[in-house]
Amino acid sequence: EKGLALNAEACLSIDYGRFKPSSSGALWRAEEFIVEQEDLSGLDNKEPTVSSYGIDSEFIGHRADLCLFDDVATPENAKESVARDKLLERWDTVAEARVDPGGLLAVIGQRLGPGDLYAHCLSKVTYEEDPDAYDGSDVTDISDVKEPEKKSKYTHFIYKAYYEELDTGRESRKTTAPPWPDGPLLDPYRLSWKDLSYLKHSTPAKFETIYQQQDLAQGQYLIERVWATGGMGPDGVLYPGCIDGDRRAGYIPSNLEPPVISIASVDPSPTNFWAIQWWLYQPKTNLRYLIDMERTKLTAEELLGFDTGSREYGGVMEVWQNRSFEMGYPISHWIVEVNAAQRFLLAHDFVRKWQALHGVLVIPHTTSRNKLDENLGVEALLPPLWRSGQVRIPTMRDNWKTLAFVEEMSTWTRNKKNGTDLVMAHWFAELHVPQLAPLKAPPRLWRPSWI
Repeated sequence: EKGLALNAEACLSIDYGRFKPSSSGALWRAEEFIVEQEDLSGLDNKEPTVSSYGIDSEFIGHRADLCLFDDVATPENAKESVARDKLLERWDTVAEARVDPGGLLAVIGQRLGPGDLYAHCLSKVTYEEDPDAYDGSDVTDISDVKEPEKKSKYTHFIYKAYYEELDTGRESRKTTAPPWPDGPLLDPYRLSWKDLSYLKHSTPAKFETIYQQQDLAQGQYLIERVWATGGMGPDGVLYPGCIDGDRRAGYIPSNLEPPVISIASVDPSPTNFWAIQWWLYQPKTNLRYLIDMERTKLTAEELLGFDTGSREYGGVMEVWQNRSFEMGYPISHWIVEVNAAQRFLLAHDFVRKWQALHGVLVIPHTTSRNKLDENLGVEALLPPLWRSGQVRIPTMRDNWKTLAFVEEMSTWTRNKKNGTDLVMAHWFAELHVPQLAPLKAPPRLWRPSWI
């Protein structure tokens, strides 16, 4: 009566014949069954043609040519949570491994958020390298070395609830109007324009993600990727970019002029990854240069330790401090978050002696709710610097550090809890820079004029 029912144009059993084997002992259950073979042989000991499982059930022993996963993501495991972490780990280690070489895996469902399983799959890339291609191993100019070609591991098929380019007016948006691809609405009856228009204007982020199957709308992430790489953005603005293509990680830029502020920031974690960054800030040009960065799991002693036997200091802070001195820009301040077990930096006597030995200060930082502050929070301080190119980072070529930093900056959102250590270390440094005094010019040693 509503005109929603359509007559089938084909029938599998008519086109392909019977599916259920004629023998009475053949496997034929709701969760698994064997399809009758064309040569009518080998049914007794054959693996099931089709098997069905729940995502939490044990299916690790089964491999197939075709794997279809339907509605694996839920509102509970699409958010930052232990449930989502377990789902993503199970997907990577179990689900994807069930497909035989040359087979096909498809995951079907509705986007539920920027960190759901579907976003995780879409972020995966594969590298296509020609084994006979020249790798540029004897080239001294790194700008001549080409990155391997990358492509998405998954192909994304999108069925949006609303296609704006097909909207020709009120008539095309009626419940009786033809559906997509002849009209702008995917299902004018079940997803009417009345409901969609309300969502589009009242909750645009939810509309873009859940109903349009897109990532968050422009402006929902901390930065746009084009701000880092440079070029024409989707808004028609030409951005200068933040990448120094001729500078590798660990090297000082050649155009620095004193005064310069040299600081390091540490975002520790009792169980996950630590982020450590070394920044040089040039007040005259208002540019800040990322010299080096580490993202690894550490213990408190591996950050800064003291061997009572040899009376020597060790750890990342000691190594980086000595390196910065040798390069002419000694780190003057270490900014360390002390929300958790890292309070040891202020408690141990050897840490205070280490500060006096190197003439450096350790500044404790407490995050609490400051990261969402309207004036001093992450979203207030960092985006303007990246948009204008005032942040300078090393080349992305053959450099996982810059790739990871840009990826984290361009996927950071307010409700993201994990995978934010590099962003937070960057914010610590930027938050404290205005309060620090510049270093004096590096000492110049006398040498004969003919050198």
